[in-house]
Amino acid sequence: MKGEVWSPSPPEIDRAPEVALLAVLDHALDVAMAAVVAAHPNLVDDEPFYRQLHRPEVKAADAILTRAARLRDALDRYRRAIAALHTSASHEPDPHGGADDIPF
Repeated sequence: MKGEVWSPSPPEIDRAPEVALLAVLDHALDVAMAAVVAAHPNLVDDEPFYRQLHRPEVKAADAILTRAARLRDALDRYRRAIAALHTSASHEPDPHGGADDIPF
């Protein structure tokens, strides 16, 4: 769980509308992971004996935390890639010679 909520700015949403939904998903992951940890606090204590229990709910909770962490990493990579894409695009020369006028 990361504890901080990322919220895209209006210009970020304008450039890549999908980041708005990805931010919602990121927040939902945070809440879901907190709920699983609240129900199974020993999963984050690095106590091997707890992870070795063969109770189905413990195995499922551990799988949720593992997959949620991977999804969060993928969301972070996507967000950075989109930001880099738009940063590099803003440094490209204007194909219209920098004119601010709208051609009619």
